[in-house]
Amino acid sequence: MKRSILFCLTLLIYSSLISLSPGDLDPSFGSGNGYVSISLGSSTIEGASDVLVQPDRKIVICGLTDIGLSGGQFAAIRYLHNGDLDSSFGTAGRFTYAKGTDDGALGMVRQSNGGLLLTGYVKEGGIYKVATMRLTSSGQLDTTFGNSSGFAITDVGGVESTAWDIALQANGKFIVSGYWSTATDYSMVIIRYNSDGSLDTSFGEDGTGIVKLPIVAGNGSDAYSVTVQSDGKIVAVGFYGDPDGDSAIQLVRLTTTGRLDTGFGTNGIKRTAITSGYDAAYGVTIQSDNKILVAGVAEPAALVIRYNADGSEDTNFGTNGTGIMLIELGTDAYGRGIAIQADDKIVIGGFYFQSLSQVYGFIRRYTSSGSVDTTFGTQGTVITALNVAYEAITNLIMQPDGKIIAAGGSASSVVGAVVGTSNRRPITRNGGTVNYVTWRYIGEPVEVPASELAAARLNVPKICLATSWVDKAADFYALLRDKYYDFDSTSGSATCGCCV
Repeated sequence: MKRSILFCLTLLIYSSLISLSPGDLDPSFGSGNGYVSISLGSSTIEGASDVLVQPDRKIVICGLTDIGLSGGQFAAIRYLHNGDLDSSFGTAGRFTYAKGTDDGALGMVRQSNGGLLLTGYVKEGGIYKVATMRLTSSGQLDTTFGNSSGFAITDVGGVESTAWDIALQANGKFIVSGYWSTATDYSMVIIRYNSDGSLDTSFGEDGTGIVKLPIVAGNGSDAYSVTVQSDGKIVAVGFYGDPDGDSAIQLVRLTTTGRLDTGFGTNGIKRTAITSGYDAAYGVTIQSDNKILVAGVAEPAALVIRYNADGSEDTNFGTNGTGIMLIELGTDAYGRGIAIQADDKIVIGGFYFQSLSQVYGFIRRYTSSGSVDTTFGTQGTVITALNVAYEAITNLIMQPDGKIIAAGGSASSVVGAVVGTSNRRPITRNGGTVNYVTWRYIGEPVEVPASELAAARLNVPKICLATSWVDKAADFYALLRDKYYDFDSTSGSATCGCCV
């Protein structure tokens, strides 16, 4: 009993040290500051475009870098759950690869066998092409994928094409979305591949596996993000622009066979024009009731929009029943990533220009009805604070324990349009020191199951009998805390349950 009491007291001491609230940086990640920052060696191009969490809780980010090259190359980094580099991945936790003369990874998913698919573009023979590569679970190029080169490269036609995002189907097939272009105009493209990287010829109307929205002279459209509904239908989001310079958020839904879904929007396409400036969607996710959440921009504000399953704006969400919530920060703000918590709260991440020489990342949280959740951060919003000129969040994801992983980049100075498009590929060229940055924030408390508490109680005697029982107790406590951060946050009651 004495040892159990000592163990309980130890936990209560730790409880007082890690009282955390939603929106706080997680001190168990990185060097106690809640983020990790790393450079692959470039001085001009570095930054994460996507992030995922593996079942073993390791964190992978992907992007591009230009180490020793005039153009970019594919890049990926894997961290352990605490933010340390995973030495079992690639070379000391890092992977870079140049297939063409200018390449980049813009989206990523993990296959059921542990392989990582990175999609984006390669430049071969002076032409940009859609490209997806596969890494093994240990971060090596998987030469069994594609045409035995580790790459599936698709020349969509026209003069160039790029994939911005990738989504995995339940049957192992995967879908990429992006654009294809002529010399003057461009339009959305959605491609489906088999799990081995070959084109799925059962997809689309012409048996090619490629669905290209027709190019209309003077118009343009692009698919920045893609996801798969529970019924297998495919939703791609981006923007549409007309010859007059007006733009709109554009959603396209395809059937499981790659045809426009006529039950969505107008003949499978939905457009939402909000401002006279630039309107676009950069991120998409699907709620359990099949409503569609979109993150993006209605210049000069970032935004969240919720659509019903048929493509109509959800009048039960947002400001005055519009289905839209604007996020007005700085002079221009951009919503890039969006995720749903276990309690249906909505988390959006992005960046904003405070001025032409200062960019910040942000996360804002909403209730399921679209109200700002003032229990998160400062009145619902968290602003990054790396104390550099440029710090941007480009995507985010929820961990199973409710914590929020955000990925992006930083730079010591801002040069030109630091995040945008150049021939519709991303500009990440910055001045000074550039880095990949990954942040972890506290999300919503997750209840510790009774079985976990029972396991903790059973382990107390073993811990207390160890030679250095205090350290062992702390280690055990940290493991449980790491999985359920609020284990000790309710007046110590859950903590004391271990010692009953």
